[in-house]
Amino acid sequence: FTLLGAYHLFQLFEKKSSYWKHTLLAGLFIGLSILSKGPVSFYALLLPFLIAYGIAYRYKGFKSKAFSMFSVLIIALVVGGWWYLYVRIEDPLTFLKVAQKETGNWSSYNVRPFYYYWSFFAQSGIWTIPAFIGLIYPYMIKRVKNKKAYKLTFYWTVFAVILLSIIPEKKSRYLMPVLIPLALVTGFYINYLIRNIKNLGSKLEMFPVYLNFILIAIIGLGFSVGGYIFLKDKANVNWLIFGLASVVLAFIGLSILVQLKKKRMKHLFYSVILFVVSAYVFVSPLSKHIKTNPQNPISELMDQTAAEDLKVYRLDYVSPEMIWQFGDELTSIKSNDSTFDFPSEAKFGILTKELSDEDKKKIDSDYTMEFRDTFDLNTVSPESKKYRSRLVNSFYVLTKK
Repeated sequence: FTLLGAYHLFQLFEKKSSYWKHTLLAGLFIGLSILSKGPVSFYALLLPFLIAYGIAYRYKGFKSKAFSMFSVLIIALVVGGWWYLYVRIEDPLTFLKVAQKETGNWSSYNVRPFYYYWSFFAQSGIWTIPAFIGLIYPYMIKRVKNKKAYKLTFYWTVFAVILLSIIPEKKSRYLMPVLIPLALVTGFYINYLIRNIKNLGSKLEMFPVYLNFILIAIIGLGFSVGGYIFLKDKANVNWLIFGLASVVLAFIGLSILVQLKKKRMKHLFYSVILFVVSAYVFVSPLSKHIKTNPQNPISELMDQTAAEDLKVYRLDYVSPEMIWQFGDELTSIKSNDSTFDFPSEAKFGILTKELSDEDKKKIDSDYTMEFRDTFDLNTVSPESKKYRSRLVNSFYVLTKK
């Protein structure tokens, strides 16, 4: 929605007439974005776009469109703000509590240093090298056809990273808005290569091209050997899928080398897209065999507890992934002020992330507590840096004394 809003804002800024359609659509899409994600997408995607547009295009003739811009703002606030206004009026205490918690998280939760996002271009995966080259402004600005458009996408990317870096709370997935203008920046570099690859005389200029596509070709050609070494001792491997993946990726890898030798950049570009699609179709089904942690899913717990006529509650934090896999809502029996509100059932189950000594004492005074199981949704071992304790919950059955 934000991207569509930015597109229609761009049309509004650029056109000298017949721009009221873009005024209405820009307001509508920005409003839908606010309705979906609150101020997040406005801050991380639309604001850096507006700053970048001012640098690249300088808002020429803006005075004549001031009323249109005011209209965009009003439409966006009406479309995007009605739900927040409704909740504020109907349930003000909850609204304020949630707002305070969310804004507090920005400055105190998952705090990372300012430079945490500086390797953002690596988030583009297989396009990392072209993305990095596309961000070398002095190199690219001399080679692109539409310099203003390149400036827009370059500064859009840079300011998106800067604005996200200012907020103390940081997570790698928050970089998603950056990948949109980064894809456009990368596209300028790919377009330049399509037009000029056969005329590139400098070895230095050709080096990243060869490095990028040869690495992809090596992955494709070497998948069968590397995959077999890794999977040979795994149980229940679908060797037919593995064989198809090996043949397809090897063929694409060989094709990349041939097209690289002939310097057919457009064919190389499409070959990489085909490589990604093929890896998703053929390699993804094999990914379950690379899990290093023996998962204990929670998906069967609801049927098991239903058979015992047990209702399941939660004591403290239970991750959304755990709730989703469980298949039903989990009401908390512990309030924010650490007081307990036990259900009326004489016997029930609880899921908990941590059970403190204080909580045990409070529970033991009225209930006998039986430990049943620990559910772990991590796909990596506990020693891994990617292991997340929030994906682990213990299950107890409480019986009234």
